[in-house]
Amino acid sequence: MFDTAARSRKCANLRAFPRVAVVIGWDDEVTLQCEGDAEVVTGPERDRCLAAYVAQYPDGRERATDPDIVLVRVRLDWGRLSDYRLRSFGTDELEPGDNT
Repeated sequence: MFDTAARSRKCANLRAFPRVAVVIGWDDEVTLQCEGDAEVVTGPERDRCLAAYVAQYPDGRERATDPDIVLVRVRLDWGRLSDYRLRSFGTDELEPGDNT
C-alpha cells in the first residue's frame, strides 16, 4: 500500500492501467520485485487498509486526512526476493499466499 495525490499523474495512470511492477528495498542489499494489480481503496475497505498502513507508517494518518490523498493497494500475484549479500546470495520466486 502507498498513498498518493488523487489528482497526480501517477493516480490517473494507475486508474487507467492498474497492472504494476514494483521494486521494494535495497536495505542491506535485499530487494523484492513484485507484480500485481493496483486499486484505489474506498469506503470501509479504505479504513481497514489505512489501519494497516499507519501501523507501518504512522505519518500516513496525517496525510490521510487530506481529501486529495488516496490510498492505493497492490494485490501481488508474483514476486522475486533477491539477496545480494555475499554470504546468502540468491533469488527466490514467490507465489501468492507463500509465507516465505
